[in-house]
Amino acid sequence: MKSRLELEQLRNERMEAEDLKREYEYKIGQQECGIPPSLPDLSAYVPKLEYEAVKQERDTLFQEKTQLREENQHLAIQLEQKELLLKQLGEERTSLLKKLLESKQEPPQEPEKEREVLPEMETEPDSAEVIPEEMDAAEENEWRQRPLRVSVKEQEITREELTATVLQRYLQNNHPEFEQLEIRHSEQGEQIHGEVGKLSYAFLFFEDLIQFDISAKRKGGKELEEKLERIGKKVPGVQFQYSKGEGRVYASGFLTKDLTPEQAMKQVFEIADYFRE
Repeated sequence: MKSRLELEQLRNERMEAEDLKREYEYKIGQQECGIPPSLPDLSAYVPKLEYEAVKQERDTLFQEKTQLREENQHLAIQLEQKELLLKQLGEERTSLLKKLLESKQEPPQEPEKEREVLPEMETEPDSAEVIPEEMDAAEENEWRQRPLRVSVKEQEITREELTATVLQRYLQNNHPEFEQLEIRHSEQGEQIHGEVGKLSYAFLFFEDLIQFDISAKRKGGKELEEKLERIGKKVPGVQFQYSKGEGRVYASGFLTKDLTPEQAMKQVFEIADYFRE
């Protein structure tokens, strides 16, 4: 009878231990899901070695998750800082390119007063210029050189932004030597491509700037590399380089959109002249 009671007691204790173990495993699962640990001390019911092993594994997992969470936060901060730095560098690069291009432009010459008028002025047809009476020669000369009125429409044309369409129209009307002149579309922006003799021209229109590339086939070698290095020192802001894979020399630079087509192409043609050296 006594042995039966002891067996029954052992069976009950075993069932309680199994219930506690299941509860323990359940709470370990909660801990892995991020739920704060709240585990009872089962050392009295679970073998000590097994209990210590499970506890150590739980603590290790918790530490690894905490470390990974901290590393992710640190990396996120670094990524944000790098994105801000890249944005700042991009803005500074655009600003420096604009300043460089503006410094390369010729200083505006003092125009003669009669040149303040655009070629097409709004004047009355067949109307003769009436000179005020009682003027001596100096006053009459000064009166003739007065600034004339220019139509608002002509002023707007003068301030027209340099776009791919505007530059293409200018080249078609003023430089018929350009062959295969066409506008292409890309993710970066509109492009103009054309050829003059053995030179190829390409213009890529960004939001604020225009990148131009002039290229021609050349044989590579040390002499060419030295020549490109010498030319690069003469022309700051323009990059001269040789592509071995294509067997072509490239000259790349930037233009601002506030230039007129004539001013822009004057700068480009000055760079193209170096290909004839």
